Amino acid sequence: MNELRAAAAAQPEHLSVAMQFANEMIDRFDPEVQNEVLVKIKELFFRQREKQITELTERIDRLKSCLDNLSNI
Repeated sequence: MNELRAAAAAQPEHLSVAMQFANEMIDRFDPEVQNEVLVKIKELFFRQREKQITELTERIDRLKSCLDNLSNI
């Protein structure tokens, strides 16, 4: 396990954080709970991406409307 921790320290920060998190989950929880954690993380990321898409789509629609209005001036 020490090799995994050393590898985590030698990586970019985001990958190091991921390795540290994974190591904590492996050390503290059994495989069933680890799977529950992964499902929850996936759900959170999925919801966040959907929210971002919705917000960006709304912004694009507003910008298109502004552009159309500018065209008519």
